[in-house]
Amino acid sequence: MDRLSLSYLTYGDCDPMTMLRLAASAGFDEVGMRILPSGPGQPIPALGQDERVARDAARCASDLGLTVSDIEMIRLDARSDVGSLRPFFDRAALLGGRHVLAAGDDLVRSRLIENFGRLCSLAAEYGMTVDLEFMPWTGVPDLRSAREVVEEAGCPNGAILIDALHYQKCGSGLDEVAALPERMLNYMQLCDGPADFARDHAAMIHAARHDRLMPGQGDVDLSGLIRAMPKGFVFGIEVPNDVLRAGLGLEGYIKTAYHAGWQVLAAAGRGTVPPQIGSPVIMGS
Repeated sequence: MDRLSLSYLTYGDCDPMTMLRLAASAGFDEVGMRILPSGPGQPIPALGQDERVARDAARCASDLGLTVSDIEMIRLDARSDVGSLRPFFDRAALLGGRHVLAAGDDLVRSRLIENFGRLCSLAAEYGMTVDLEFMPWTGVPDLRSAREVVEEAGCPNGAILIDALHYQKCGSGLDEVAALPERMLNYMQLCDGPADFARDHAAMIHAARHDRLMPGQGDVDLSGLIRAMPKGFVFGIEVPNDVLRAGLGLEGYIKTAYHAGWQVLAAAGRGTVPPQIGSPVIMGS
């Protein structure tokens, strides 16, 4: 069966134990966690600061029957020193993570490919994959570029992360998704957005971090994307929306994300909506 994972940006910077209890209560099978900041000048998340917090979180997740899917995030740029990232992988392993989310900010393609290969080699020591996320404002702006990096690096644990919002905005097509080898797909991120959107990078970054729509509430072809994924797949629900989360409260927001995720999976023919789930409660954003 397909599984739903609660992605970091949906719950954000909250107490990890609270997040885990709410994720389990809502019905999620897995969770994603962040231990490195999203970029320069950003704070280090609690799970990356204190090993005791990470140990408690790993124990709590296990007790609640939750699996840790992905660990965020590594940004590969011109200054990246892959060898210095071993503490990241030690912490990711402590948490039980299976996949590491990476972004490619380096505009020098040869160096990006070399560093991605080194990152994959390090991850392989821990039994993890490295999943390269393409984003329109980065050095890996679309699916084609991501596939080129992964293929040229030539590592068996190198993979591609498809985020539905970035997929919509970068202009990649379902034919490209369908052509991907299954080994390059470990999980994807579900969310939604309007067909009409600002195309400057600043606006796209803001929307991605603060103003996404719940799956099924926008114009992204989620059914097409979902059907293109392997069977028994992990779908991360990544829906940061500041206004909606404030209106529903964290518990209501996480439950709504879970409900919306199952609704779009069912609409795509990937199983039926569990009987305890009705229509998600959506407030205006």
